[in-house]
Parts: sequence; C-alpha cells; structure tokens
Amino acid sequence: MEDRKNLFVVVFILFFVMIYVQVMFPTPAPVTPTTANSTAVTAPQSGQQVAQTSVTPIAAQGVNTFHSGTVPSLAQLDESPQSFVNTGAALIAINHLGGRIQGISLKQYTENVGTTDPLQLVAKLDGSPLPLGVIADGANDDFVLYQLDQTSVPPMEGQYYVTKHDAPAVLTFTGTLPSGLQVTKKLTFTDGSYSFKTDISFDRATGGNVPMVLQWTHPANSDTVSNEGVARTFSYLTAENKLTSTPFSSQKDPRTTTPLARWIAICNYYFIEALINPNNPTAVAQGKTGDTFFVQATGDALGGSFLSYVGPKDMESLKAVGFSLERSVNLGMFSFLAHPILALMKFFYSFIGNYGLSIILLTLLIKLGFLPLTQSSFKSMQAMQELQPEIAALRERVTDPNILNQELMTLYKKRGVNPLGGCFPMLIQIPVFLGLYNALLNSIDLRHEKFALWINDLSAPESLKLFGIGIPLMILLMGASMLIQQLTQPSTMDPQQKKIMMFMPVIFTGMFILHPMPSGLVLYWLTNNLISIVQQYSIRENRRISPLQATAYASLVIFSFGFILTKL
Repeated sequence: MEDRKNLFVVVFILFFVMIYVQVMFPTPAPVTPTTANSTAVTAPQSGQQVAQTSVTPIAAQGVNTFHSGTVPSLAQLDESPQSFVNTGAALIAINHLGGRIQGISLKQYTENVGTTDPLQLVAKLDGSPLPLGVIADGANDDFVLYQLDQTSVPPMEGQYYVTKHDAPAVLTFTGTLPSGLQVTKKLTFTDGSYSFKTDISFDRATGGNVPMVLQWTHPANSDTVSNEGVARTFSYLTAENKLTSTPFSSQKDPRTTTPLARWIAICNYYFIEALINPNNPTAVAQGKTGDTFFVQATGDALGGSFLSYVGPKDMESLKAVGFSLERSVNLGMFSFLAHPILALMKFFYSFIGNYGLSIILLTLLIKLGFLPLTQSSFKSMQAMQELQPEIAALRERVTDPNILNQELMTLYKKRGVNPLGGCFPMLIQIPVFLGLYNALLNSIDLRHEKFALWINDLSAPESLKLFGIGIPLMILLMGASMLIQQLTQPSTMDPQQKKIMMFMPVIFTGMFILHPMPSGLVLYWLTNNLISIVQQYSIRENRRISPLQATAYASLVIFSFGFILTKL
C-alpha cells in the first residue's frame, strides 16, 4: 500500500511539473521564414531627403469602433510621405498616410543568429492596418494624409536624429478625419529609449460622450526569421495591479473590453508592444480583425496623451519607463525566486562572459545548497528500502487494511522512518525548479547567446547537424543521465513498478524532442542530472569522501569541462 502511495506521489509530481510547464509556458514556435509581402524599415540613403509626394486621401470604408474594412495598400503606403526618427536604440519609420508607425527596427538586436540585420519588430504588410491608429466619432485615420507641420529638430540625411540634439525630437502631424474632424498627432521621441509619447488633440472646444481610441496592431502573419518575433499573448495590468495574459489562440471575440488598466500590450517571451495612459488607468480592449490582432487604449472626446513602449523585455529598460511595465516579464507564481535567480545569473555573466557557463555555475550552486535535503531524502528512501522485507511479511500476515496500516505506522515509528521523507525534499525543490525554469525561459539575455560548439543560441532548441540531419544531442544526453539517475536511486517498488518508472526518462526525452525546449533549459537539466548522480552515488556508497566533497569535486570537473568546450 505504501509503495503505491509513494509511486503515486512521484508520478503526480512529474505530471504536475509537465502540465504546469506546457500550459503556463508554451514552447517557442518553430522558426518561420519572413513573410514574403512584409517590408522592413529602410532608412533613406545618405543625402536623400524625406519623401514629400502627394497622395489623394481615400474615403474609409467599413469603419467601426475597432477596425476598418479597407486599409491602404503597400503601393499607397510606398507613395506617401515618410519620416524617419533615429533614437539611437531604434529607427522608427512614420508614414504620413494615417500618421502611423510603418516600422520599428531595433538596433541592438539582430534578426537572426549570425546576421547583422537589425530586428524588425514592426513592419508593414499588405492588407493589415499600421499601428498607432486614431478612432474618433465613428471614423478612423487609415486614409488620412497627415501633414508634418512642425519639428523640434532639423532633419539630417533624411532622418530626425534624437541622439545629436540635447532635446527630444517632437514631430507634429495634422490631418482631417472622414467625419470632418481635424486631428493633431504629436509624437515625442527621447534619446536611447524604446518608448515614445503620443499626444492626440481635436480641433473642437467640446466633444460628445464617446472617447477617442488609440489602437496598436500586430499582423498575425508578421513572423520574422527569428521565432521570438512572433507575438503570442495579450497582456494588461489592471488598476489593482493584477497581471492578466491571454494567448492569441484564446481570443474568440472580435473585440473584448477589459477592466481599467495601467497598460495593455501585445507581447511574447522577449519583446513587447505596449500602450500606456500615463495619467490614470484607462479603459482598454483587445481583439482580432481578419489576420490582425490589436490592443486599444482610450482617451476622452477631446483627445488623449499616451505612452508607447516597443522594444525588448529588458528589466532595466522596462523599469525606466515606469507604470510597473516590468510586470510584463511573467515569471509565474514563483517570481519571488525567479528574480534573484536571474540577478545571480547576470552577476556570474558579468565576470564569466558566457551565459552557458553561468547556467552551469548557477545550477551547481543550487544543487550544493540543496545537498542537506538531498541527503535526507536519499537516506529516507534507503531506510524504506531496508524495511521492505518486514513490510512484505506484514502484508502476508495481516489482511485487514486498518490493522495493516496501524502495524506499518508502528514499524515506521520503531525504526524512526518517515514513509514520505523521500518526497518532502522533492516537493520543497519544485518551486526553485519552476522559478529557475521561468527565469531561463523569459530571459532576453539568453537570446542569440552562444554557449559552445553547435549551441549558438541558448534561447532556441539545439540541433547538431550530421549529414544534413539535426540531432538533439544534448537532449539525448539528458535522457541518458535521467536513466542513470533512475538506476542509482533507492527504490521500494516491486519489479513491475520499477519497469513503469524506467519509462519516465524515455517519456521525458521524447517530450523534449517533440516539443523542443530552449537549449539553455536543457543545459540546466543536464547539469542538474549529472551532479545529482554524483550526489546519489556518494551518499549510497558511504565512502571516505563525503557527499559535500564529492559535490565540490564533481562541480569543479563539470564546470571545467564546460569551460573547455567554450574554447573549442
């Protein structure tokens, strides 16, 4: 009976971990080639001035409160005037047709591993409205041809450089909505920032009861070369400071309103496109029209002031914006553990210079810290194993379940054995595992970071190419280490139960192959298994070398081996 209970607890723990990981933190999507009809941000050539061609506005069709049925074509956008703002952190293209953001190119992040092309976080696609649209009085500005009336800095070689001036770059656009209402869009960009301010105002003294809406869009088919460029969730932070995230796949209604929020965003593991009302929490909405996802923030009938952040989920950059935007880095229910783990990993990187080695060192230190619990768990399992003959004899002699349980408890008490002593230390370690898992999965610092040999991106699945075939070698090594760990662990199970448990390493390995995890996570798991094997062996054999010494020596060997790999 007790053997079955122990087996149930172990299986339940593994099942809980797998379900939690798969549901709460879906695996990154496979790499998808750039959509053929997308256009990246391209700055004007040296000496070329910003285009000031004329475009005849087209009356918007099918306008409603959240999208238009007709949007400008790529040809119309290409013919319209454009302005380029260089903040040092990003190159931002603004199309005068709609006064929308046509593209945002992040200078410090590349599109793919091994390239120098900057990541295009926002790009124009045929049939999809551009972000930063204004909706007021039942009309939107999809086809409004804005005039650039005023700038705070002069253009230089076709761009407005924020970095070359002491003051922010302020561009003021004016236009007329299809309803006849005159609208002013004032965009303010600051040096080195991924955020910019948008002030909307209308040429009227009073307005109706319907507030204006600022809309940010993201085409569903705007997958970039790198898989993290794919937006996956809507997120917003309520006025009560509660974070809510909804996968795109769960968005069934065309438009869903939410409670008052500090900000609303479209985001994934590494990047975010957020709308913020800097004055007060505002009414927000999210939805999908056609192949375009969108989020909205409301002002009032006379306009509104908004802040947009379009950039990396870097904790320091997000904190600099304020409004608790750093909460968008969703580290799960054990974030109180994930944050210090991330900080420690970055600290190690500051003097090691390799995030793979930092993960190895972090894992070894955690295992060292949990060594007392590991010893307690292992010894409890050994004690239970030694009691199996007496437990088997009791079961043969006593048939009444109630009497059997009483006899078993008496035996446990007499021998000083806790039947669940092997499980409690495992339960205590699960929050740390999940915190570390979340930290590694959501850390933009691992993006495009090389470890060693063929592992050139710790945020992506690893695959060793042999004769043109990708082999997940590190996952296979992880599976083998799990099997060895299973064999070296004391067991109170009968032969049939042992056979069942021996399938667990196979199941885990298959799961990791079918649903590839980032190589940084696999590296953690492999390192964890290797040091666990050493600890279990040293505790079981009870040799002259203590488990602490064995852990220290093995850690030195594992870290040194990893260091050598980075030099090959």
